[in-house]
Amino acid sequence: MTDWETSDQESCSDHSIIRYVIGQRKPTSCLSKNDDAARYKVNKVGKQQFQENLIRLTERKLFKNQNLNELAEMDNTLSIRVTQEPDADERVHEFYEVLEEACRSSFQTRALQLKMARRTVPWWSEELTTMRKWLNALRRRFQRTKDDKLRTQRRAQYIEAKTNYASKIRKAKSLSWREYCNMTTYINPWNEAYRLAAGKRKSTTQITTLRKPDGTFTEDLQATLKYMLDHFAPEESTRHRPT
Repeated sequence: MTDWETSDQESCSDHSIIRYVIGQRKPTSCLSKNDDAARYKVNKVGKQQFQENLIRLTERKLFKNQNLNELAEMDNTLSIRVTQEPDADERVHEFYEVLEEACRSSFQTRALQLKMARRTVPWWSEELTTMRKWLNALRRRFQRTKDDKLRTQRRAQYIEAKTNYASKIRKAKSLSWREYCNMTTYINPWNEAYRLAAGKRKSTTQITTLRKPDGTFTEDLQATLKYMLDHFAPEESTRHRPT
């Protein structure tokens, strides 16, 4: 399992969506959300240059050349800024820009590989995309609010927006299904929608468990097959025909 990431997409629950890739080989396509994300060739010399460039750029861009000599002092100052600033995301974004510039000035970049095409659902729309981004923004604002009264207000606003978003998704799904049924029925009245509604879809029966004469059940498929072979298979007759 590779390429773990926590998605910003709203999951309509109290849990975030975690995406990852499962496979036996290393993925050959870049799954990064950022189209401009670069991959760097990291080596020992580049690491030393990166450390020097990071300190220099941090002093120049974040501390405005305040001449903070020790790394511990710089780290404490950054920590205080993040915890005391009302908009922590802005401070994190500034530091990310410094990291990105330090990487560009220290390492060589690798050619980006083609991205894998992602399939989407037919009922998704631009309106839902906008609502999802706004809902994620409300969630982040609510989570980083420290004041109890303001946090309660923003939590109520987030829950209301989340309810509206989930309702919009259900309506979009229902409308898309009705349009599909109407369209396919006009083309072919004996289509998948008709078979599904009439209960005429063929389903493959899969043996899972079996009730024994004593009322207990077999544990799994393998135990079921063994029980059937032991009790229902025809036995070879060992009796001799009378002469």
